[in-house]
Amino acid sequence: MPSYNLIFLRFFKMMDDKRRLERIRDVLIEMKECANDGAVVVVEGKKDRRSLSALGIKNCIKFPIKESLLNFSESLVQEDRGIILLTDWDSKGEELSNIIEANLRNMGLSPDIRIRNRLKSLVFRDIKDVESLSRYLDRMIYDAFEIPTEQFLSKT
Repeated sequence: MPSYNLIFLRFFKMMDDKRRLERIRDVLIEMKECANDGAVVVVEGKKDRRSLSALGIKNCIKFPIKESLLNFSESLVQEDRGIILLTDWDSKGEELSNIIEANLRNMGLSPDIRIRNRLKSLVFRDIKDVESLSRYLDRMIYDAFEIPTEQFLSKT
């Protein structure tokens, strides 16, 4: 039989996980609303786009492989839409985010990096990339609330 201390620790970990998942939901809902209002969510690849799509977030584009980051930044400015940078939170993703952000700011556009930073702070200890986000949330939400991710994300 588990000790009282172990049960106590599990309970508080579960409560912490629930609060963290609710904060993640808030970030995802904000990103979805921005995307629905026309903002572009910039991700690194197809798997990132699929992961966000599974979470109900559309209007994602990936970094082009054959185009320079400067040209890519210029094409974003020409679209005249809000931009949310959502690169991975590994060293490559950090570097890409910093370069694209600097390029866009030099061109007079302020991309949203708040959403990336908030999401990163909530999940970085468990996952390092956007492509893992939907699977991670599926598991965590079911463990904490025993409901599907879609149902959890539709709660307000």
